[in-house]
Amino acid sequence: MTPELQLALLDRLLAHRAAGPADMAAAERIVPAHLYQSADQFGREYQALFRSLPLVLAPSSELPRPGDYLTCDDYGTPLLITRDADGAVHVFENRCRHRGARLVSAGQGRDRHAFACPYHGWTYGNTGDLRHVTHGECFADTDTATHGLVRLPAQERFGLIWAVLDPAGRIDVDAYLGAMAPEIAELDLERHVTLPPYERPFAGNWKLYTENFLESYHVHHAHSALVTGVRDDGILVDQVGPHTRFIGPRHTIDQLPKVDRKRWRLRPCAYFTYFIFPNTQLSVDPDRLMWQRVYPGRVNETRIVQTLLVPELAQGGQWPDIWALSRSRDVAALEEDMRIVDTITEGLETGLLPGFRFGLREPGIIAFHETINRFLAAAALAGGPP
Repeated sequence: MTPELQLALLDRLLAHRAAGPADMAAAERIVPAHLYQSADQFGREYQALFRSLPLVLAPSSELPRPGDYLTCDDYGTPLLITRDADGAVHVFENRCRHRGARLVSAGQGRDRHAFACPYHGWTYGNTGDLRHVTHGECFADTDTATHGLVRLPAQERFGLIWAVLDPAGRIDVDAYLGAMAPEIAELDLERHVTLPPYERPFAGNWKLYTENFLESYHVHHAHSALVTGVRDDGILVDQVGPHTRFIGPRHTIDQLPKVDRKRWRLRPCAYFTYFIFPNTQLSVDPDRLMWQRVYPGRVNETRIVQTLLVPELAQGGQWPDIWALSRSRDVAALEEDMRIVDTITEGLETGLLPGFRFGLREPGIIAFHETINRFLAAAALAGGPP
């Protein structure tokens, strides 16, 4: 984030502190309960959002060298992510083109430049090309040049690996992020490494937990004993295309007027989060980042994953203990949220609740639903009548 933008945002935070509690929505919004319970609605959302938009698959640091690979089943389609000899990243469906068997079972590995199917031995390079057909004389009509792995549109941008889960789709991460792209670039994710993730299954709709990290209205009620050093007034909520940026003050912002303006920086005196639509959150703290994502499985089946991204130089010594404590706090906050969100799901199942009312202090959630509706409308228009 440029110094000029940091100053502008800090000026807004200070102005909010003096004049009002937070950025507000223009009006309240009611979201009907059936939008969280309908399998048909879920199917439309999954196709329009999770099969058509650029999705974050992994940080680049998980695939650091040529010959490295990852497998990813997070979005319902088994994927194989590779880095070839020239350093380029590729994303394929993790299935042999012969009979559709899973090609690679290991979660990740190194120094693999070819992959043999465990069923019949068809072999593919890490660029997806079909290199060997067992008993090739039996497939004289098969053009090996056109039977490589199913390739998905993919890009490596800003220290992250992205893909569109439609082989016929197109990807332009810079265009998708729009004005948020320079800010994601300046997080310097290329120089961060991942720590072991924390995964939490959730027997509810994917939107319920996504809504949870689209507002700070709940923080001092749900996390009263756990969250310290932050304020719930003066929150900035900015829509950047389909995405959202949240910024809230820490108590240290009170010292800012005593500091030379040229030395003002955002990270020491504010917490901020980038929500990359539809399911990715990057939360920025002074010393690390937290990458959180929501993976829908079915209408009432979701998985939440948290991963700490820490500076690659902050290893050894006391750092492991520091990161372990940091992770434990994140997990504790997640579990506090989930204990409440679980009860929301239980409430929906009674059938007595007609819907949810989102207020003026929940502009991020209101914008989230408006964005979903825009993509659904665009998908319906492109596909014609249902």
